[in-house]
Amino acid sequence: MQFHDDGMTKSPRRIAVWHVAALAMFALAWGGNQFTPLLTMYRQSDGYSLTTVDLLLAAYIGGLAPALLGGHRLRSRLGVKHTLVLALISSMFGSLALAGESVFFLGLGRILTGFGLGLAMAVGTSWVVELASRSGVSRASGAKRAALSLTAGLGLGAGVAGALASWGPNPTVLPYLVHLCLAGIALFFLALFTTNDDVWRGTPGPSRPRDLHTLRSPRFRRLILPAGPWVFGVAAISYVVIPTSMTKELGGWILPYTTGLALITLTVGFFSQEIAKRLDTKDRPRALPLGMAVTTIGLALASITVELRSPLLGVVAAVVLGTSYGIVLLGGLLETQRSSLEGDLSTMTGLYYALAYLGFLFPASLTSLARWTGTPLALSALTAFALVTCGAISLSSRRLHRDQVVEDSHRGPLVPKS
Repeated sequence: MQFHDDGMTKSPRRIAVWHVAALAMFALAWGGNQFTPLLTMYRQSDGYSLTTVDLLLAAYIGGLAPALLGGHRLRSRLGVKHTLVLALISSMFGSLALAGESVFFLGLGRILTGFGLGLAMAVGTSWVVELASRSGVSRASGAKRAALSLTAGLGLGAGVAGALASWGPNPTVLPYLVHLCLAGIALFFLALFTTNDDVWRGTPGPSRPRDLHTLRSPRFRRLILPAGPWVFGVAAISYVVIPTSMTKELGGWILPYTTGLALITLTVGFFSQEIAKRLDTKDRPRALPLGMAVTTIGLALASITVELRSPLLGVVAAVVLGTSYGIVLLGGLLETQRSSLEGDLSTMTGLYYALAYLGFLFPASLTSLARWTGTPLALSALTAFALVTCGAISLSSRRLHRDQVVEDSHRGPLVPKS
């Protein structure tokens, strides 16, 4: 078996380095999402309150956000390989802590796995894009490779963990042991088949967030900033809020149902990213407006589902919300690439993912609001907010594209016509 860092290969025996990067990101995403479908199990078996499990869901933002925002600094000091090695080790210790079951160890495990996933997003995503550009593949294809690696890990991590917890022995330990093995394999390949000198050839990012000129760009303020939290916000509503509302109706099937919704949401999100890639081009950037439109429809369906407490309608809502998750995720990554100046891409990608993961605060926020209004009405209010956001992003996207066309026309052709 031979490994090459040119990013492309035709022989089945030759594996590009980007495959190793994708495996590491896959394992880290698996670790970051394996806990999600088990929320209902902890609530039923351990008697944790809804607020407690919602806060445990959001706890790994405590590890994720610092890693996303500071990952470029670690990359500059340690190199990509050593940074991802650190990420995998953190994620593995996180799984060990999650197997401890107490609220303290569950919270610690969430933070550690979140830290590992944050480093994967901040560093690994830019690495895959860089490897793609080396091989002659477009940066959009590179972004798609990175996003698909993460989405596949998020989906399979939730699906396998939920299945093992539903029908396997020792449900509070076995799912995390599986992730330990997977992360160990990724760590082996990363340590053995990459070097710290040749894994990153890009320009190091800025050392301080205030150096990021991209933060002042209209695309960031009008498109990326308002769209970001909806990425995982809709995902969390799909496989946390919807099944939680039907605990009595589903009884002992609540854990398999939650796992099924998580798998549906993330699988549909995986394939919908291809739609986003085809629809969104530099000449016609349509992914974010379309994604927010689908988000509004999905939230409206979720509100109706919670009101009727219909498991079947919940599956339909999960499909729609999964579609919006995938489109907004990739659309935001593409807009981040368009708006990022040279040297900003790595940090801006991390910042975008940090915004995206703020969406995991949605369930806890809805739970607090639902105490006064009820869950259906709280979801209806969120739907109205999504509709306003959709309109604002659509108008901004059109204006920014029109301004860009005018600016390009004033510049004139780069090469004189013969």
